[in-house]
Amino acid sequence: MFFGMGIANFVIFIIIISLAEAIYAPILNVFCFQFTKVGREGTFLTLTATPVYFTLAATGIAGGFLLENYYPVEETEDKKKQPWVIWFIVFCCSLSSTLILFLFRPYFDCAYEDEDEKAARKALRKSRKSKSQNSRTPRSKNPS
Repeated sequence: MFFGMGIANFVIFIIIISLAEAIYAPILNVFCFQFTKVGREGTFLTLTATPVYFTLAATGIAGGFLLENYYPVEETEDKKKQPWVIWFIVFCCSLSSTLILFLFRPYFDCAYEDEDEKAARKALRKSRKSKSQNSRTPRSKNPS
């Protein structure tokens, strides 16, 4: 939509968004798991997903504002169709969150965990790995 409003542009947009989500979502879950205490992963993931619901409401309001001001239904002298402005604002918002995470990454560092928690996390990973390997092995049929 930055380059136009044709079908090909929409298809390219959907492909780019889908690829980005396929890369981003698994990494985000792994990243969130590194901050949780053992046994509290589900609660932590639920709490980290909560802002998404607030973001959806804000996105609707911001999207309506941007469309109304930068891509009006009818062009006038005051309001012209400028889709590039919409995408530039979306890009700046996305970039700001990435920069904030990058700049504050020392704050998110898990290197200061105590030794007991490190050992518990290592044991949990090992048990999960062995469970996933056991579930992949085919079961022999019992002829009874």
